Amino acid sequence: VMIRDVANLVGKELNKVDLLGFGEIPYRPDQVMKLAPLCEKLGHSGWKPVIGLDEGIRHLINWMSRRPDTPLRTINDEVLNLHLPTRN
Repeated sequence: VMIRDVANLVGKELNKVDLLGFGEIPYRPDQVMKLAPLCEKLGHSGWKPVIGLDEGIRHLINWMSRRPDTPLRTINDEVLNLHLPTRN
């Protein structure tokens, strides 16, 4: 699954696909175009997804919508506040 596809699923669920803006910023000369993690160990452990990606994204958005605002600290100790857009 491509990250772009996941971002589009989230954007569709929140009715905010127009905020994604894929392709609006040119790629850097050293841009990583493919990052493929190795997931064999996960599969060999016997783990299998129980729900699909679409449903999992809906569950995550619903869970995050109920969470109190919690600041997120970066490795530089900067504080980021995460706010999901509200659904119409």
